[in-house]
Amino acid sequence: MVLTADVSILTVLFRWLLIVSMSSLIFHLIGLNAAHHDPEIFHEGDAHREDRDWGIFQLDSIIDRRDLKGSHFLVLTHFGDHILHHLFPTMDHGVLQQIYPILFETMDEFGVGIRDQSYLSHLIGQQKQLNRMSPNPIPPGGKKNN
Repeated sequence: MVLTADVSILTVLFRWLLIVSMSSLIFHLIGLNAAHHDPEIFHEGDAHREDRDWGIFQLDSIIDRRDLKGSHFLVLTHFGDHILHHLFPTMDHGVLQQIYPILFETMDEFGVGIRDQSYLSHLIGQQKQLNRMSPNPIPPGGKKNN
């Protein structure tokens, strides 16, 4: 921009800093609210399932957003299909929806279910998780850990 536009170096640096700052803020807000924080989600120190299957553990550590499902635009712009993102992190979010039938079949086979909630209930749960001071003694499967 310094070479192609008729602006000072200070203007270029200010605009660059503004772009990086705003992008970092937006990325931080999305990452902080990405359905990883809720009292129902497994966190370090909580009781865990006896079966330490990687896929089941991924399902235990996240919650999906039900208000984004069905809208391709919202899934792409608001971090939807979060469960599939964790199971298939390198796949394009545009095709993740096509995997749901296979996911549901596999989940039935292993006896696990999807936890999903609205954005508002997720934000409330996130605050509850931040206020929680002791580990959850009940594993995600619902059975008391011996």
